[in-house]
Amino acid sequence: MNDSAQSPKLEGLRVLVVEDEAPIALQLEDMLSELGCGVIGPASRVGQALRLIEGQEVDAAVLDLNIAGELVYRSPTHSPSAACRISSSQAMALTR
Repeated sequence: MNDSAQSPKLEGLRVLVVEDEAPIALQLEDMLSELGCGVIGPASRVGQALRLIEGQEVDAAVLDLNIAGELVYRSPTHSPSAACRISSSQAMALTR
């Protein structure tokens, strides 16, 4: 079986990237773009990420667990509307 038969279809998905280390953020952005994803961000702070997704639908998210000392998974409690958009994502990856 070839790899393309096993790979999920990512083309066209809108993916939020939240990462505070620039080299990692740029690498994630490049990889997702090569897979055909529309990249939202990257955001280097939680507040910036919340502003970026305001009024947008997000299909997936790649989130650093700790953004400049702020735990990214606690942030939606501060913004219920953002929590709804993130919780409806098809996928979420957390990095450290």
